[in-house]
Amino acid sequence: MHQTKWQISRNKFLDKDQRNSLLKFCKVKAERDLIFGRKIWVTRYTLVYTALFTGLRVCELASLELRDLHLNRTPPYIRIRAGKGNKPRDVTISTKLAKHLKTYVEHKANFNESTEPDAPLFTGRDNVSHCSRECLQKSFREACLQSGVGNYGIHTARHTYATHLLMVKATDIVGGGVWGRRPHTLSKPTLLVSRSCDTVT
Repeated sequence: MHQTKWQISRNKFLDKDQRNSLLKFCKVKAERDLIFGRKIWVTRYTLVYTALFTGLRVCELASLELRDLHLNRTPPYIRIRAGKGNKPRDVTISTKLAKHLKTYVEHKANFNESTEPDAPLFTGRDNVSHCSRECLQKSFREACLQSGVGNYGIHTARHTYATHLLMVKATDIVGGGVWGRRPHTLSKPTLLVSRSCDTVT
């Protein structure tokens, strides 16, 4: 099996303390914005939370619509309609993230955003169209900088997700399912997670 020589170095993912610090900072900022009727950090917190605990690519995050959120299922999951190679897949999420996303959808109505099934999860400045990849990139990086964890791009969230799965020896990750990527193209930590569970297909 061919394996890429590229590996995830320590500066390409957040450790547990950094991740928790980032989330806590975003939560505090979001709660304050809600008090004053602002949505910037409410949306940013949801973006950071979702990115860190799904490992989705920025293009997948940008294309999410409310119909893709299956939050009342057991277990809850997010449907990626067109991932890498234009292939659909389902990404299982925690009940805690599902609860947060339900609350966020409720807030969207208060921000004059559509909550119809085909409405974007993350909207642009017009509150109608999909937020661009560049905008999501900028928002994630701004959260990292302001929280003090460092200058990290949004792809760091994908690396972080993989690395923490490895650390806890996750048992339900499927190489071609959660990641939407063939096993031989997975980065080393991801392969290790999958191999430890004997679930690479």
